[in-house]
Amino acid sequence: MEIMLQTVCPTFLTGTGSEVWGSDVHFPEKAFVNVAAPSGTGKTSFISILYGLLTDYTGILQFDGKDAASLSRREWADLRQHTLSLMFQDLRLFDQLTCLDNVLLKASQAKPVDSAVSAWIDTAFERLGMTSRVQALAGSCSQGEKQRIAFIRALVQPFDWILLDEPFSHLDDTCIAAMRDLLLEACDKNQAGMIVTSLATDTWLPYHRAVAL
Repeated sequence: MEIMLQTVCPTFLTGTGSEVWGSDVHFPEKAFVNVAAPSGTGKTSFISILYGLLTDYTGILQFDGKDAASLSRREWADLRQHTLSLMFQDLRLFDQLTCLDNVLLKASQAKPVDSAVSAWIDTAFERLGMTSRVQALAGSCSQGEKQRIAFIRALVQPFDWILLDEPFSHLDDTCIAAMRDLLLEACDKNQAGMIVTSLATDTWLPYHRAVAL
């Protein structure tokens, strides 16, 4: 799926000096894109527009030539279950559920969780050093542990694009490297693209393009 933004800009921001806001931007399918900008310049707003959570903007967002503003609630729901995946910056876990149940809840929205998906989830927890926390309540986890849960949850569904809002903040290099490998494997499996926001230019991933917000 191709993504096109035509002079898109939140109504509460200006596009001056931005390579995204107020500009025509094309993200071809399977592209790896880094969106780097300081705090307060709209990175989370940008991700929220792409995911259909923020509609207070000017301009046109298109998915494969279709205006996102014309999509019904059902069409947006289908996109979020099968086409667009998102790791929120504020994570949005259900603290009263276990780490595993947070992931399974997302996985089951697209299709019944089979043995292959269960095995992948177990492997992802292991590779991110989270095996001992599988049955722990998410609310009892540290911030870094919560980031890893939210990351696994974003990868567990099918997607054409995965949107990650500052996914590596506050994590050590070993953890970031493990997350990078899982992310690249998931994008290869899904033949998908990624859009990753960061405060400064990110060097962890093999981006095809970097844009300044």
